Amino acid sequence: MRKLSKLLLALTFAISVSTSAFAVVVASWGGAYTESQKLGYGDPTAKALGIPIEWVDYSGGLSEIKAQKEAGAITWDIIDVFAYDTINGCDEGIFVEFDFDKDFPPAPDWYSSKWRLLYGYAK
Repeated sequence: MRKLSKLLLALTFAISVSTSAFAVVVASWGGAYTESQKLGYGDPTAKALGIPIEWVDYSGGLSEIKAQKEAGAITWDIIDVFAYDTINGCDEGIFVEFDFDKDFPPAPDWYSSKWRLLYGYAK
């Protein structure tokens, strides 16, 4: 599940930075985990795209996300959530639904349909 969350985070980041002229705000779990995300793909992507990334700590669950949405003051662009929170958030209309065929570029040749099915990216 963590690999799926990381891949979704990276894909969502790519979309966010391509549509924003401002800093992208990423909410993650904090500590060494967030630092590994920052060093592993946050910093390299920010450098390559020339867009700053602000990292904030997030304690989990949907309450903080719901509060931002209800207040009309959404401050997080990308959120690292557990799979069950993703499902519940989608069911409750909190998260934006992506059409992977329209919203993302095609997968590279090495990323076969077998892997897309395995990780749940094929419709």
